[in-house]
Amino acid sequence: MIAEKKIPGDLLQQLSGTYHNMTRLGYYPTTRVILNHVILATESIAKKLEIKPMDQVIELERLRFIEDEPFVFMRSYVPYDLCPKIAEIDLTGKSLLDEIKREYGFVISSSKRTIEAVSARETEANLLKISRGAPLLLFNSVSFIDTGRVIGSTRALFRGDRARFDVEIGDINERV
Repeated sequence: MIAEKKIPGDLLQQLSGTYHNMTRLGYYPTTRVILNHVILATESIAKKLEIKPMDQVIELERLRFIEDEPFVFMRSYVPYDLCPKIAEIDLTGKSLLDEIKREYGFVISSSKRTIEAVSARETEANLLKISRGAPLLLFNSVSFIDTGRVIGSTRALFRGDRARFDVEIGDINERV
C-alpha cells in the first residue's frame, strides 16, 4: 500500500513521462495495459495530433500502479504513420517514450502541458479504486519532436489523494 504522504512529481517541468518521473523519485511503477490498438482519429484527436480526421492513430490506455495500488490512469494517442510498431509492442512494465525512442529514434523536444482538478467519473473511480467524485489531478500533454511534428497526446488522471506536482521557477543552475 502507498504511504499516506503524497507522491511528488515534477512532470510540468521535465520532458519525461510518468514512468521516468516515478523511477527518478525512487518508486518502481508497474503498468497494466488496458488498450493498445489502431483507430481512426476523431476530430478532437486529429486536432491534438495535428493530423487529418480519420487518419490512423494508436490509442493506448494504461493503468500505472505504485506498490500494487492504482496511481494514474492514462490514455494516449500516437500518430500511426510515425510509430506503427507501437501498436504491436507489449508496454507492460515499459515506458512508451522509451519504446518510441528505441524503435524510431524520436525524442521529445518540447511539450504543451496543462493540469487541473477534476472529479472521478464512474469508470475512472473503478480503475483507480477510489470513490466516484473523488478528486483527481488531470494532466494533459501534447508532445513534439524536433521537426515540430506532434509525437503524441496523453491525458493522465492522477489520484488526488496520492499525487502532488512540484514546480520550480527561475534558473535553478544559479543557486548557491
